[in-house]
Amino acid sequence: MRTLLAEVAKRAGEEVEVRGWVHRVRELGKISFLLLRDRSGTAQCVLDGKAEVTPESVVIVRGQVAANDKAPGGFEVQVAELQVVARAEPDLPVPVNQDPDKLSLEVVLDHRMVSLRNPKILSIFKVQAAILKHFAEALRGEGFTEIKTSNPPPRSRGLEARPPTPAIPPHRSARRAAARAVGVGQAEPRRMGTPDQEGLRSGPLNLLSLSQPDEGHRRDHRPRAGP
Repeated sequence: MRTLLAEVAKRAGEEVEVRGWVHRVRELGKISFLLLRDRSGTAQCVLDGKAEVTPESVVIVRGQVAANDKAPGGFEVQVAELQVVARAEPDLPVPVNQDPDKLSLEVVLDHRMVSLRNPKILSIFKVQAAILKHFAEALRGEGFTEIKTSNPPPRSRGLEARPPTPAIPPHRSARRAAARAVGVGQAEPRRMGTPDQEGLRSGPLNLLSLSQPDEGHRRDHRPRAGP
């Protein structure tokens, strides 16, 4: 029966089976020290010889719990059997057993599945989860009801996507006002072409194209001599 690493100290002198990730490997002479990690915490495992495992490998350890003042938590597992369930690659993109402050944010986010195994990074989300848990419990104690609304895709369950709002053409009075402001003849709308033709990439779209008055129009507006 599996024992969580946080409960190893309670099983002193007993045979236990623990499972988890190899957080760190340290060899001292003919003895290997494995720092094992699971969801509850960490514990030291000691075995004779060289441990043929890599960090973040998933292992099953069976052995006896013994007291050791130098071990984390004051107890360790003296390994009688070591079973490698899944061996991890020796070169991980993110070092799980090192200080994450030396890593860039881009590296941490790009390899989030691995970086979340770092205890320091994971502790942030554990605090967040605890806050949300107690906040929800406090509200439920006051009679509140938690509602999780669904967000279905636009075309699922008979819902149709809302069509885009069509562009509103400029009003005629706006075109006349623009023509009077520059002192030329009546403005006429210009046909819209491709985005490159309309200058969408280099600047805003100009919806008005002002035409020059013809000769007859020039004569009509030419100042006349007085009587």
